[in-house]
Amino acid sequence: MDTKAPAKLQEPVHDKKYFFKDGDCMLLVDGTLFKLHKVFLSRDPESMFRDIFSLPQTSLTSEPDLSP
Repeated sequence: MDTKAPAKLQEPVHDKKYFFKDGDCMLLVDGTLFKLHKVFLSRDPESMFRDIFSLPQTSLTSEPDLSP
C-alpha cells in the first residue's frame, strides 16, 4: 500500500497584466490565474472560445473559491 501524502496544491498567482477585476472569464494555467473579458477571447470567428462560450451555461451565484 502506498502511504505517500498527496502533494499540497499551491495557491494560484494572479497574472499582473491579464487579471482584470471586471473580467468575466477565469483561466488557470500552470498556477497562474487569468481573469479576462469573453468578448476579447471570442471576437475572432475561428476562435475556439467562441464555440465554448456559445454552449449553455449554468448560473453561479458567486465566484468559485479557487483556494486549496
